Amino acid sequence: MRTNHILRILTICMTFLAVLVTSACAPATGQKLSIQYYSPLKNAIYVSTGATIAVRYGPLLTQKSISALHFEITGSQSGVHLGHTLLADDQKTVIFKPDSRFTPGETVKVVLNSLHMSWLTAYPSLSYSFTVALNQKPGGVGAHPAPPPDNPPNAAYPKIGRAHV
Repeated sequence: MRTNHILRILTICMTFLAVLVTSACAPATGQKLSIQYYSPLKNAIYVSTGATIAVRYGPLLTQKSISALHFEITGSQSGVHLGHTLLADDQKTVIFKPDSRFTPGETVKVVLNSLHMSWLTAYPSLSYSFTVALNQKPGGVGAHPAPPPDNPPNAAYPKIGRAHV
């Protein structure tokens, strides 16, 4: 009789432990991990021909944790861009540095696979495009769009029916 009581208590304890372990190991529902920042932004225009792609995740990363990341960078005119992936000094940002410059005026498509930190933690894949500036000042920083033909080069806005005072 005493043995049956001990077996019953042991069975209850084992069942409780199995439920506890199962619930602790199950992925959390409703918790979505998201990328904190990326650059250039989706649909950005006037991006430099020498731009790099940066993606900031939340947790600290290691070279091992980013080793499975795969950037697919394709220019509409220049084609596939090879390059190398770096971990920034903040240990949260991954930088893709293309080996060759983008072609002025082209649309660039960025595709990045998901980042799996563990079997419980994963960041979603990323897919977007941006447009490279058509005109840049040689040796200048950033992009400089060509001014519309009816406006002076330094005009911020087109002249629209200004009243004379």
